[in-house]
Amino acid sequence: MQLPFIQHKTTGFYYLIEFKADSQFVATLETQYHRDERIIRFLTVALDKDAVAYAEKRRANKAAKAAPAAEAPVAE
Repeated sequence: MQLPFIQHKTTGFYYLIEFKADSQFVATLETQYHRDERIIRFLTVALDKDAVAYAEKRRANKAAKAAPAAEAPVAE
């Protein structure tokens, strides 16, 4: 099986950035992505109301799981 490479690179960094903005900002952001030679590929998507609700629920669950670990007493 041959892996898909981008410009013969085998490693990279992936970022998921979620934000609220108007369409003009998104167009400006994508223009900047095209101009930046460090960004080889990007994907911009608009979330529907169900996807937004799912993301909020996922963040709340993650925060709830992390909170008890942060508040755990330290054994002396």
